[in-house]
Amino acid sequence: QAMKKIRYVAGVFIVMFIGIVFFYKDFSRIWLGRDLDYPSGLIGVTCAFYIMQIINLIFVQFYYGMGEIKSYMWLTVLQAIAIVPLAKFLSLNLGLGVAGVKLSSTVLLLISGIVLPFLTYGKINELEKRYIESNRKE
Repeated sequence: QAMKKIRYVAGVFIVMFIGIVFFYKDFSRIWLGRDLDYPSGLIGVTCAFYIMQIINLIFVQFYYGMGEIKSYMWLTVLQAIAIVPLAKFLSLNLGLGVAGVKLSSTVLLLISGIVLPFLTYGKINELEKRYIESNRKE
């Protein structure tokens, strides 16, 4: 039940972030009184990064709360090793600049965003089965 509520709140924030992408230029012009100069695609990539961050945090909190740290730690170590070469490739080789660096973080968060739900729901299902079986024995 808690997971459903958290996913709902996260969904609201994700919709808000997507809205910000479309209205960021107008909003920043009103807020700051002038246009900002930023690389093309940076706002969209940053939005995608924060969406992936939200998704990951939902599952990381539950996964850690169940005492499962080791498997996610290895995923994090692999991401830490991959980020520098990927950022260099995207920003320099593909010419994406700052947006390429942020995109590298987003891509790596996407990987854990795919893996974490499987790990989390797998562990929840395992704990639920154990709980049901322990109640049958009593």
